[in-house]
Amino acid sequence: MGDEKLSSDTSDKLSIAGKLHFFVILLCLAMQVIELSDLYRFFAYLNLVFVLVLFPSTFNNSNRSEIRLLFYVLAIPIAFVILHFLAVMHMEFIKEIRRVALATFLTIGIWMLAKNNQEYISNNIFKATLTILFLYISIQSIALWILNKPYGTLKNPHYLAFFSAAFLIFTIYAFLKSSRYLKWLIAISFVTLGSFILLSASRPTWIGLIFSAILVLFFLEPKIRKYTAMSLVMVLIVLVVFNIGNFSGRFEALLFHLGSEERAVIWQDAWALQKSSTLNQWIIGHGLSLSAFEEAFKPFSQFHLVNNDFNTPHNYFLEILYASGMVGLFLFICLIYFIVKNLLLHIKANKGYRDLYLLLLFMLITNLITVSITVPFTSSYNLMMIALVAGIMLFLYEVRLGKVISK
Repeated sequence: MGDEKLSSDTSDKLSIAGKLHFFVILLCLAMQVIELSDLYRFFAYLNLVFVLVLFPSTFNNSNRSEIRLLFYVLAIPIAFVILHFLAVMHMEFIKEIRRVALATFLTIGIWMLAKNNQEYISNNIFKATLTILFLYISIQSIALWILNKPYGTLKNPHYLAFFSAAFLIFTIYAFLKSSRYLKWLIAISFVTLGSFILLSASRPTWIGLIFSAILVLFFLEPKIRKYTAMSLVMVLIVLVVFNIGNFSGRFEALLFHLGSEERAVIWQDAWALQKSSTLNQWIIGHGLSLSAFEEAFKPFSQFHLVNNDFNTPHNYFLEILYASGMVGLFLFICLIYFIVKNLLLHIKANKGYRDLYLLLLFMLITNLITVSITVPFTSSYNLMMIALVAGIMLFLYEVRLGKVISK
């Protein structure tokens, strides 16, 4: 009897802690999308504390399958850190390593939510995400059109495009899952987010959304696929014909100046830098430090002559090859392969949560295409999205196990 009471008390404490942990992760993500960086880091580190404190009681009865999953989640981030230490030959905890650590703990934190308080979170996550969506749209609309800030609360047009694209994809899912009253509000949100993306003039985001939308078409039901394809074509025709947001103008400029486009020049110069590497550097890289890359890149960069320096080659393959060598590039490919393979397996299985897995695939592919040629691999924007997708996959893994009975 005493053991049962003790077990019940422990379960209640984990439930309360799980609810608090849920709001910590929500606030962490909310602070990121409006770029309140100090608060984002505060909640990211608070999530780390929650994971460390709750980890022993959460995984105390883990089976071999869960231990293997934990190994997969931890192995690749730890491998990147080890490669960095081997490359620079001394121990240092630079901001890039801290970002990798925070993203890894975010993945584990989301997984733990399903183990500690799955029922509460399953019942509230949709409403909580909608709340963040509406707050994001309201805050960015005020910043853009009332305060006349060029990129809303964000410091870069691509960041406005990244987050707006992620929310845009979510609104498609939310529209299908919502009541008639909410559908109107979500439809307005969809249009508003689309205007943010056009306003950003971020061609990588436009390309990412178009490519991933075409990819997702292949996994839709035939009837839905037909109407979705027609809608996509009509939207693109309107954007091109009327040049809304300089849509066709931006792509025309890219097409006719492809060889001299800024990124193409940066890639050529970055490849010249890479070719100067030693055999050891080809294998394990030069280290993750973006500031170290910026200094090394200056003698090779044509833009350095006009005082325009870059801390990334704006190309994931070149960046990871330089930072972590061929070993790191192999690890990155394995990471993406593992995530995409599992998403496709669950989508093709055509069972419960298929729409959610399709949403995750849409978001991941859009993010990879968009950010892979705009921001560093170790940027919090990229790592957060990968961690979010991986974490939700692990959350759904727990749901499928049925360890907690939901209403």
